[in-house]
Amino acid sequence: GGVGMAIAEWIMRGYPPPDLWEVDIRRTFSFQNEPVYLRDRVSETLGMLYGMHWPHRQYTTSRNVLCSPLHDHLMAEGACFGELAGWERANWFADPGTNPKYQYSYGPQNWHGNQKNEHETTRERVALYDQTSFAKFDVIGSDAERTLERICANKVGRAIGSITYTPWLNERAGIEADVTVTRIGE
Repeated sequence: GGVGMAIAEWIMRGYPPPDLWEVDIRRTFSFQNEPVYLRDRVSETLGMLYGMHWPHRQYTTSRNVLCSPLHDHLMAEGACFGELAGWERANWFADPGTNPKYQYSYGPQNWHGNQKNEHETTRERVALYDQTSFAKFDVIGSDAERTLERICANKVGRAIGSITYTPWLNERAGIEADVTVTRIGE
């Protein structure tokens, strides 16, 4: 029923309902069409179909497709990695001497305390985040500022060097992405 309704809405409105990201074919990448990737990931996915659907569960197959230059350093510092769009990203850091691995549960998560400490460190001291996996766009030209002002919910036409966290909106005021806009020039 849900798929039929979503397709009907898409046909009637000319655009998809807002929550189809998980099944939108446009979100896939070329490496996800490689035979080895597909064989391993599809086998794991089908094997999980009737298994326990743990919160925050990470796939174990078809990993380490894309790693940042900091990957090995983050691993040595106790990073527990998750995969997003093929990128291995540090989701949280284990305490020294502790295995950086999810212990799946519907109760309190084994990493909550670690993430609390990371949050407090970021807020009260300083932290460095690896954003290698984030997409980067250079918006240039005489209409760059005007274009960004039109698609961003927050004001981004600020001084050179300013950074603005803002949603990107579509023509229906739906959120397409949350982005950080850094003004690096006129």
